[in-house]
Amino acid sequence: MHSLLKQFKRVSFGKVLIIVSLLLFGTQSYAQQDTAAARKLTDRMQTELSLTGDQYTQVYSLNQTFIGQMKALQSSGGGRFSKLKKMKSLGDERDSQMKKILSDEQYQKYLKNKASNREKMKEALKDRKQNGR
Repeated sequence: MHSLLKQFKRVSFGKVLIIVSLLLFGTQSYAQQDTAAARKLTDRMQTELSLTGDQYTQVYSLNQTFIGQMKALQSSGGGRFSKLKKMKSLGDERDSQMKKILSDEQYQKYLKNKASNREKMKEALKDRKQNGR
């Protein structure tokens, strides 16, 4: 009986160690995905808006924060309407910060690009619904 208890403890500890390792690596992987997404978005914005080096750094930091907040919101509890309302609030806050970072001309172009991207997403969603996916 004593040896069975030792085996159980050893197996349990091993399983716990594996689970903890997977959770840590999984979290790190999500953080890396967020960083990669922020980098890709900021690189695109640098091309579209001709960001300076200082602007790039500030926009990258803002994008990284925004992406992290949006992902946390998506995985949080709550109703769909509540989440949409919070997403809008996060987007408005991001726009407010962008306005402080970008020149007036860059900011207007940013808003135009944002509206264009929103329309493209609506069209893609509409196509997806029509094709039954």
